[in-house]
Formats: sequence, C-alpha cells, structure tokens
Amino acid sequence: MTIFIGATSKEFDRFVRSGRSVDDANEHAVAIAWVFDGDREQLLLVNHRTHGWSCPGGHLEPGEAPHEAAARELTEETGITAAPPSLDPVVVVREAGCPRRPDDPNIVHWVFGYRFDASSEVPLATEPGQPGQWFPIDALPHHRPTDIDEVLRHLKG
Repeated sequence: MTIFIGATSKEFDRFVRSGRSVDDANEHAVAIAWVFDGDREQLLLVNHRTHGWSCPGGHLEPGEAPHEAAARELTEETGITAAPPSLDPVVVVREAGCPRRPDDPNIVHWVFGYRFDASSEVPLATEPGQPGQWFPIDALPHHRPTDIDEVLRHLKG
C-alpha cells in the first residue's frame, strides 16, 4: 500500500501519465530511501543542508526509475548499497513550495519514498558536510521534515 501525502492517487496518476520531464521548471521528481534497521527500531537520516535531518535522496536522472534513484542516492549519501524489497513506493508526497537550491524559486516536488533494510552496524560513508546517523524511531532529531512523522504513523499502524 502506498501512502499519499499532499496529493491523491488520481493527481499522482495524472502526473505520471503527463509524460513531462522529471525536472521541468515547475514540477519535478525526487526519490528517497526510508532505511530501517533489521528490527525496525531505527531510521537512517542524513543532515541535509536545506531540509535538516531527512531520508537520503535526490533528484531523478533522465531515464532513471524512481526506485533506482532512491538506491543510487542511498549509496552516494551513506555508502550503503541495497535494493528496496518492492518496486512500489511506500509513500508519495506532493510538496509545493520547495526550492531545488536555496537561491531557486519554489517549485513542486513529487517525492517517491522506498523502504530499504540495512544493518545499523555497517559504518557509514557519508558525503562531506552532510553527516548521516541512525536514530531510534522514538527519539528522532527535531530539525526534520514533518512528513517523516506522518509516514511513520502509517507504517507503524
């Protein structure tokens, strides 16, 4: 089951069927990795320069499927190589008013979130200036996107 936040499944279907570029002037697609430890008691987050502590992720490259982008970004941002157990996203978020960079105008992000499992014992190899850390799900850092809490409520329920 996919959780939709900020959009309905019909709006999402319309975006996918539109055939528009994954990175046009008004809307674009992003993929993120929801990485849990084996017991699902911890969540891996990276300290993003704009979004605070958030799931590893980034923009899709031309021709790249969202699940592939999530796996690529996970490796680039944490050093963890993994594949999602399902090609269906666990969450799709339509986020209006989100800049690509601090100096860019706000545009709409379509965020495709995929669940990954990884060992919290594996050392992280994070990008410079963007540390990563495992957090207990009941003790997440304060500076984080609000959709994390909403998605965790759905995933636990």
